[in-house]
Amino acid sequence: MNPRKKAEESKNVGFSLLFSVKSLMGFELIPNCVISLQLAISMATKAASFARELKWIRSDLCFMQEQCALLEEENRRLRD
Repeated sequence: MNPRKKAEESKNVGFSLLFSVKSLMGFELIPNCVISLQLAISMATKAASFARELKWIRSDLCFMQEQCALLEEENRRLRD
C-alpha cells in the first residue's frame, strides 16, 4: 500500500474521532478530551468533598482545644 495513502487514511480516522464524541455542553470533542473532562470534574468533586471534611475537622479541633484549655485551667485551680 502507498505510504501517502496510509497517511491520508490515518488523518481521516483521526478526523472522524475528533467529531465522533459529543460532550455535555454540545461541543464535539476528541475522546481523550472527554476522558480528561470527566477526570477534571471528578477531581473537583473530590476536592470539594475534602474541603468540607477539612472544615468539620477544623471545627472539631477548635472545640477540643477550648475544652483542653478549660480542663487545664480547672486543674491549676484544683492544685492551688
